[in-house]
Amino acid sequence: VDTEYYLKTSSAYSYSIYKDTMMVLRRQLLLLWTEKIRWFVLLGNLIAIITVTGALFFDLPFTGKDITDTTWYTARVGASTFAVIVFSLNAFISLSIFAEQ
Repeated sequence: VDTEYYLKTSSAYSYSIYKDTMMVLRRQLLLLWTEKIRWFVLLGNLIAIITVTGALFFDLPFTGKDITDTTWYTARVGASTFAVIVFSLNAFISLSIFAEQ
């Protein structure tokens, strides 16, 4: 049996990756648009998290008392880290909503 290995000159895919990604994105957006209640639940959840995060870190100082006082900076970093962690955990909770489709 004569077996020769060669490279194909044509692609096995019928669409480019950009066009395929845009088609999948459009389909997902259409699926989500048909279920508007889920959109409002996610939007309400996001507004609640933004309100809580903003209220917790509302009155942070902009500067320190002197050049060696970095408490204002560490408070800002802590607030940013808290917001990223909360939004990330919320994204994991939202995955179950999208997986039901």
